[in-house]
Amino acid sequence: MRVVAPVTDYIRASIMSTQGDLAVRGAAAPERLAAGLLDTYLKGQGAAVLPIFEKLALRDTGIKIVHSVRTGAGDQIISGVGFQPSAVIFLTGDNVAANVNLSWGFDILSLQGCFYLHSNGAEQLWSNLYSLYLYQDGIQFIRGSISTFYSDGFVITWDSIGTPEIKVISLCLP
Repeated sequence: MRVVAPVTDYIRASIMSTQGDLAVRGAAAPERLAAGLLDTYLKGQGAAVLPIFEKLALRDTGIKIVHSVRTGAGDQIISGVGFQPSAVIFLTGDNVAANVNLSWGFDILSLQGCFYLHSNGAEQLWSNLYSLYLYQDGIQFIRGSISTFYSDGFVITWDSIGTPEIKVISLCLP
């Protein structure tokens, strides 16, 4: 690249008082943005507003919580996430009054797993083949894993015996 005009604007050294300070465009001239505190990050505030340093909050990471219900085998499309998840953490339970059946799992497509309780916690099991697993009354089960991530969510492929109804809470991570 060839510079064809001399540079006439400059940043006064006097506005930079501390190592780590940044020079930013102010309303009329360059301004000093003081270095942030330890463990803070630079966060944009929109047009015509100076950025700020602040601690990372989960609301800034793009996480999304999705609720769904499932009653049988097949593919279930989970949409409305707003981004393509890279990992999902699942909390799953059912509506059986006599028993409490729960599952906690995760899925990153190439790796998944879950812990599950059935018969009111009488049995605690785990699976490295499924990210969701509910076993009811020794005769019905439903289990699943993510088969696809896409730009607005993911697809869970379910396998079941019987038609147990389960509720799923999905914590989607970017």
